[in-house]
Amino acid sequence: AVAGPSRHSSTEAVAVPAHYMGENNASIRCICGIEDDDGFTVQCEACYAWQHAKCFGYPNGDNLPEVYYCEMCDPRPYDAVAARELQLRTRDDSRDPMAPPAKPKRKPNPTKPRSKDSAQPGRDGDEDDYFRVQPWELEYTPLKDNLVRGIVASRAIAKLRKEQTPEAGVDGADFNILAPPLPPVYLSGSDLESLAAQTYLRPVDDPSSASCYLPLKYIEPSQNIYARPTIYGVFVSETARPGTFLGEYRCEVLDAAAYRKDPINQYAALGIPKPYVHSVGPPVNLVLDARSYGNEMRFVRSGCHPNAVIRPVFFRASDPPRQRLHFGIFAARELGKNEEIVLGWEWDDQHVVHTLRSVIDS
Repeated sequence: AVAGPSRHSSTEAVAVPAHYMGENNASIRCICGIEDDDGFTVQCEACYAWQHAKCFGYPNGDNLPEVYYCEMCDPRPYDAVAARELQLRTRDDSRDPMAPPAKPKRKPNPTKPRSKDSAQPGRDGDEDDYFRVQPWELEYTPLKDNLVRGIVASRAIAKLRKEQTPEAGVDGADFNILAPPLPPVYLSGSDLESLAAQTYLRPVDDPSSASCYLPLKYIEPSQNIYARPTIYGVFVSETARPGTFLGEYRCEVLDAAAYRKDPINQYAALGIPKPYVHSVGPPVNLVLDARSYGNEMRFVRSGCHPNAVIRPVFFRASDPPRQRLHFGIFAARELGKNEEIVLGWEWDDQHVVHTLRSVIDS
């Protein structure tokens, strides 16, 4: 769901429309007549009604306007019948346990034009582009912006936008491993990517040999029964000082309580988020899920000796001049050249791992 900041200040006299639903509204009022949350809703800036973005021709949010108005506040043609049929199909697909998740089509990587001599019969350019893709690029669908799932997460982000402003006079962000996620980081520039440190991605040969893990001894089987999946890590190209912005973490943004309750995530058994999933703790209480959607920073690993943290980022672009919420990875201490970026483990407070120190000491 996407909800922008209110464009009216408290000192302005604003006419309230008859269909006004209240600033704290959590109900869906859509042209399709269906009140179920399909996972991608948008809120009207005038009457605060939530609506399905798909019903108004925004299937993935790429063309979603920064300031959105419903069909009642901004009258325009719409097809309620087609919208209802679309929602019914979406609901039926989501109830089918064997149905694959719908993903936006990956854009092909730009390639240099090929000469006529280099063309091979029976293989077109698109197929060649497919085989030029790095293996890790096939593990996720790249995102241009975060996908906010559910009304609870959308309201949490809207509250964060409203309460956390540079004018609030709060202290600067704390990048200590044990520090709370607020206050957020404020950045500005032409684009967020240009502000990040130079990083690179490469396979990690043996996870037990990495400096962020405790060394393990194991015996190799006599035969290679199965092939281990390739594990990747993200490394800094140059030395990074504490507080350096290392990169944006793009993902699906979920309500933390909903993530823990969903049995597919096995949180009750694991006591920790699954790989490629991180949490932003109280008072934000959001989960950043990059298992299916994200960017290269999803490959930042967790370890026993973390050197980086995730923080909310308010970024103001110079063109157009607007401020948006992102999530970024920052250096918690000085990182040496070619050092791997490592986030901390996020064990549940009730997990048995917290008793290991007392057991070892005894």
